[in-house]
Amino acid sequence: MRAYRNASRTIRDLPEPVTGILSSDDRKLTDIKGIGKDLVEKCRVLVETGNLPLLDELLEQVPAGVLDIMRVPGVGPKKAAALFGQLGIGTLDQLKAACEENKGRELK
Repeated sequence: MRAYRNASRTIRDLPEPVTGILSSDDRKLTDIKGIGKDLVEKCRVLVETGNLPLLDELLEQVPAGVLDIMRVPGVGPKKAAALFGQLGIGTLDQLKAACEENKGRELK
């Protein structure tokens, strides 16, 4: 996950659109530190189709509320998964109620 975040920031901060690099004969995304062949292929699919099948598949498995919970400072994917899996917390309101009841201590 960290690699994707770092690569995302790198691509976002490029001085030119990633589409230009993908279509260039002179430059390659793999020339950029932190961008490997797998990520280049995902970028290519995203540029060509507008979505990523694996991302769509993963988003179907994760309730939208869990993604909202991950935006809370200090709550990453593992903690969000534990909150959902162990305590059934799938919304920010449920998280707030659980915090008020000190249910976070029950996490393993």
